[in-house]
Amino acid sequence: MHILAKFIVLYHEPKDKDRFDKHYNEVHIPLVEKMPHVKSTSLNKIVDTQNNDLKYYQIVEIEYESLEDLNESLSSDAGRKVSEDAPNLAPFLHRPPVIFITA
Repeated sequence: MHILAKFIVLYHEPKDKDRFDKHYNEVHIPLVEKMPHVKSTSLNKIVDTQNNDLKYYQIVEIEYESLEDLNESLSSDAGRKVSEDAPNLAPFLHRPPVIFITA
């Protein structure tokens, strides 16, 4: 069985959805798209949660062939630019996103 690695980001509902979406879609995602080794990305708005009273807004999954590819991608120049841009989303959020790495 081939195991893929994923970098998953779960965002709580922003305090300013319009400004969050604008920055995320016009600045952050274009930076993510320049990262090496990315097999696929998906961005989904969360319409409902169960067994949870927190308000989640969106989940983003970046998929890689391997954990090694994921780590190389995150440590690349493009990966560092994504990381450096992440604090620019903070003013629109109530709390930092939850990040998962799976393999």
